Amino acid sequence: WASNHAGRVAFYLKSGQAETSVWKCIDCGTYIQDSDFDDPVIRGHFDVASYTSPADVERWRRLRTGLFQYVINLACIHMGRPLTGIRTVDFCIAYGIMLDLLRDEGAEPEGVETVAELRESVRGRGFVVHEDVYSLPRHAFDLVTAIDSFYYINDPARALTSMRESLTDDGILIMRLANRTPYFNAVLKLGMKIPERRFGDLKYFYSQDGAQRLLKRTGFEIERVYWTDRGRRDPRFWESIFYRLSPIVNHISPVKVSPGMIIVARPSVVSRESLA
Repeated sequence: WASNHAGRVAFYLKSGQAETSVWKCIDCGTYIQDSDFDDPVIRGHFDVASYTSPADVERWRRLRTGLFQYVINLACIHMGRPLTGIRTVDFCIAYGIMLDLLRDEGAEPEGVETVAELRESVRGRGFVVHEDVYSLPRHAFDLVTAIDSFYYINDPARALTSMRESLTDDGILIMRLANRTPYFNAVLKLGMKIPERRFGDLKYFYSQDGAQRLLKRTGFEIERVYWTDRGRRDPRFWESIFYRLSPIVNHISPVKVSPGMIIVARPSVVSRESLA
């Protein structure tokens, strides 16, 4: 990455708080936190994060079920058929909410989860859960989903390559990525600091250009980008208002300000031929 320094944010660990640098890619505008997410100390953060606590499962089910159902509906549209009998894998399943919904649709869902307690909990409900994306079987899945989870990968190109290799020739990948680069750009232009709460514990905040370049480089063809977050709920008042208003702003503005982008992609013809 050729990048410029964009500020510093706090990263919270079991042992306390660490300050890290944030960089912005000169070419694509993606923001990168300068932490090694393969470091066991850094990985320990996710064992104690608010979204991995077993006590919060019902709260997250209430907030996320609508969005997950929207993603499942998009999968049916792009595959041109119901999900009955298809084999799927969800990346970073947390509590396994997406797996429950996929099984209700008649799919045969599997998952990937690095947090051991969550992984074992979901396995206890009868699901196959892999420890990492690199051990997925080749040409096995018709659908791979990665919803608000792909920013935690230290080497995104390697992970996407593994996802592509795990897909069947006509399989699809659906990713949901937070869209905060326009906000960070505006903050920096105003001479302000990037708010720590907005950057959080993510390794990457992808721009649309950055995400598209990464997918193309790892053998995917983008079929469509959706700038809607249908079904997503947020308990905070102003965030919920923003979710409602952002589609209107997107319609009249060249800058996409949706909270997130949902990307539907397929293995490219060249990558399919190379794996044949």
